[in-house]
Amino acid sequence: HLEKLYLRRFMQGFGIGRQLWDVVVESAMASGAKGICLTHYPLNVRASGFYNRLGLQKIAETVYRCGNGDYYDWVLAASWSDLDKTSECKGMMA
Repeated sequence: HLEKLYLRRFMQGFGIGRQLWDVVVESAMASGAKGICLTHYPLNVRASGFYNRLGLQKIAETVYRCGNGDYYDWVLAASWSDLDKTSECKGMMA
């Protein structure tokens, strides 16, 4: 279980996000998970593109309260066979 993972804007565009993603997926696969599921703020356009390129699909929406407001996240998920197979991480995809 990974609670939150953010990459600061000045670090984006160098492949670091993909490397972190590969480590998370490899760890999940090694633990016996059948796939991966995460929540995502849909107005984060760069992250939306990143997750889309990886093969994650929107399966639901969730609402959470923070302070006095309600916020809506998308629930994204993929099985291992749905994910992008171009990973540089050796052995990531079976």
